Amino acid sequence: RWSGIAIKDYVASPKRTGYRAIHAFVPANDRIVEVQLRTARQNRWADEVESAADRLGFRLKDGEGPNELVRYFERAAHKLAIEEEGGEPDEAFQHDFEDLRRDVRPYFAA
Repeated sequence: RWSGIAIKDYVASPKRTGYRAIHAFVPANDRIVEVQLRTARQNRWADEVESAADRLGFRLKDGEGPNELVRYFERAAHKLAIEEEGGEPDEAFQHDFEDLRRDVRPYFAA
C-alpha cells in the first residue's frame, strides 16, 4: 500500500559479512523510513554481532576486526541460512566452522 517503496534484499544477496535481511525504504512525511525485516535467527545473529562489536571495540558489521572473528560471523550467518531452508551444512563446512569456533573462543571468554 506504500508508494515509492524501495527494497534492498540482503537475503538474496547477503553482505560480505554474512548479514541477511530485507530492508524496505518508505517515503513518509518528507523523510525516508527504513524497515528491516528479519527472521528470528537473522535478528539474533545481528544482535550477537553488535554485542560482540560493542564489547570488543571492532566494527564487525562492517567486516572490520580480526580475520578469524569476521569469518566466524560470516560462516555462522551462512549456517543459519542453510538451516532456515531446512538443510544441514555438509561435513566439510561443519569441520571448518568448529575450527573457527575454537579459534574465536578467547574473544567470548568473560
